[in-house]
Amino acid sequence: LTKHKDWQLRAAAARGLAGLGDKSVVPALVESLAASDGGERHAILSALHTLSGQNYGLDIAAWRKLAAGTDPSAIKVRIPKGPYAFQIPILGKRVVLIVTNSQRNEDPHRFGAGPRLEELCEVPGARPLLHTRLVTVGTFIRAHISRCINDLPTSKQKFELILFNNIVSPQFGKFTSANSGTKKTAIAALEGLVPAAGMNHYDALRAALDLAGSKDKQAWKNGPDEILFTACNAPNAGEIKEAPVVAAAIGLHARLRMVPVHTVGVESHAYEMMETIATQSGGVYRKLYD
Repeated sequence: LTKHKDWQLRAAAARGLAGLGDKSVVPALVESLAASDGGERHAILSALHTLSGQNYGLDIAAWRKLAAGTDPSAIKVRIPKGPYAFQIPILGKRVVLIVTNSQRNEDPHRFGAGPRLEELCEVPGARPLLHTRLVTVGTFIRAHISRCINDLPTSKQKFELILFNNIVSPQFGKFTSANSGTKKTAIAALEGLVPAAGMNHYDALRAALDLAGSKDKQAWKNGPDEILFTACNAPNAGEIKEAPVVAAAIGLHARLRMVPVHTVGVESHAYEMMETIATQSGGVYRKLYD
């Protein structure tokens, strides 16, 4: 399964092998990582980290040296450049970025103007964000998402940007190539946000999962293989407002489709909901507060 042509099955294999705790499968996982080029790499990297205790990211040469028996202390790691959001590598071929447009975006963040904010603005393997201009929750979130969009490699990744409060607003309505024009359009939408009341988390996440169609067959073939979701408060709008229900429904839905959902909570948010969605789907949870 680590060599299967379908990325979902390579991801499923990695998750299963991580749970077995057998280090002898590390070489097979390394070759699976080398043969993969989408969001399934999150599951493979997680399995490699779990089994080996090492974290070499996408440095295939380093992983191959480890698999060959090289002492970890003798392995030099090179971090490849690529798109990151809140220091989470964005690895998918079809990525959805979901950005909160809450009234709380206008609140000052509580990270201060010193080392804590500088730390949060680091971008692995590249120049950091210009942190001195990021004084509100909204400017902090938008700067990370804009940088991620700018860093998406042209022709290699497709993306969609979904903005939400009580209304869910996909910007393209489909996956679009990451070229200079689409990047400019997406970043202009971010910069022109006018916050409004109401947070419809569930519909925003379902819109992302169902971007290529609501049926599983459509989603498996053409749907997202990675989602990043930001929020700075709890759900309070839409048909499903209860955070535990949102967590259970989205976590299961994403897991069945093998789509990692990274959740980033800035300041106060629905902590357990965000953590559950990320854990259930194989994504990363970032809890950012003062």
